[in-house]
Amino acid sequence: MQTRSTQHGFTLVEMIASLVILGVVAMVGTLGMAEVMRSYVMTSDHSSMSQKTQVALARLYLELQHLAEVTASGDTSITYRPRFTFAQGILDPAVNAYNAGAGTLTLDGNVLLDNVQQFELRYCTSSDLDCNPTASFDDELTQVIEVNVVVGGADTNGTGDRVPRVFQTRVQPVIFHFS
Repeated sequence: MQTRSTQHGFTLVEMIASLVILGVVAMVGTLGMAEVMRSYVMTSDHSSMSQKTQVALARLYLELQHLAEVTASGDTSITYRPRFTFAQGILDPAVNAYNAGAGTLTLDGNVLLDNVQQFELRYCTSSDLDCNPTASFDDELTQVIEVNVVVGGADTNGTGDRVPRVFQTRVQPVIFHFS
């Protein structure tokens, strides 16, 4: 008499098929998780860069809005006497400059913003959007200082290439003359 085995188990083919399916699911999950992490890092980089640039532009706005005297100006730098910075009763000149080699924007030699790809100051003779730029600041003619900053953004494709972001602000300076 033959007895039938009551043990039921998985065959070798079923085990291999389940391992292949499990591998495919794990691979898809890993790739999806990697994409989520890359997106998070990119968003974090964009946010950090935007915040740094907005803080730098806010500082420039306040500095350029309250000028006492502009002693030198060009398209990438301006030297001026600020209204509110006193050192022993004398107004020290402040220098705002862009160093293309280092990719930095400085204020009195201190780095205000890094990863700068381009910085431009335009001295507008009209306050409308057409600007009518002049070569340098003029107490009588300049109505608006336009500040344009191009900053390297986040690495969007994982190759190290950074997509530049453009920021702009317009300042209407109030010149204070001290006698």
